Amino acid sequence: MKPPTYLYRYRPLDGNLADREINALSEGFLWAPHFREMNDPMEAFYELGGIADPFVDRLLAPSGKCVADMYEMARSVIDNFCLVSFSSGYLELPMWAYYASNFAGLCLEFRTDEIHLGDFQNQTLRPVTYAQSPLPSIQFHELSEMQEGIEARLARKRTEWQHEREWRIVTGAGGPMHYVDDALTRVFLGPRIGDTHAERICDLFKHRPTEVLRGSILGYDLKFETVKP
Repeated sequence: MKPPTYLYRYRPLDGNLADREINALSEGFLWAPHFREMNDPMEAFYELGGIADPFVDRLLAPSGKCVADMYEMARSVIDNFCLVSFSSGYLELPMWAYYASNFAGLCLEFRTDEIHLGDFQNQTLRPVTYAQSPLPSIQFHELSEMQEGIEARLARKRTEWQHEREWRIVTGAGGPMHYVDDALTRVFLGPRIGDTHAERICDLFKHRPTEVLRGSILGYDLKFETVKP
């Protein structure tokens, strides 16, 4: 599936997190955490193995190797994958509550055709698929094509999460992943953001090609107005 033109990333500004997030904005990077740090304990579930394993073990016996050795090598690679998550819209009210400090955080808008120009070169944006069961176990003969099979499993969640309409980049390493300035097109400030945080963020983008908008609540609507063109 082709990515949409824009994708969105909700960020908190609670307490000590404010300095972390504003520093990331200042230096132009997104943090890629390990899957084990996610709030969903079912993230990145996969299994290795198949009914043909005993037969393969007999074939490998003369070499002193076994299927378990191959699977252990595969796990050492898979378990080091990290991710950067995005959502499909900036008006997702539950996302503002869950991931943006109860509407006191922010939401970043990225152009998907520009995000790959920085540290995300050669990385693939994948839509998360939602289902009630995981994909089947990866068998020995599939290890040679492991990348596609693993990424499919690392971009799959239970249907209860489908309201997040998530896209993600699966990376081979974690930590800061830098993007070019043109990739970040707009910053949406939540309606409960503190004035000090809002001023710091506007100042950061004074000479950068990013629009900053501040939210307000009008009845049942969340509206945004530009505070820095």
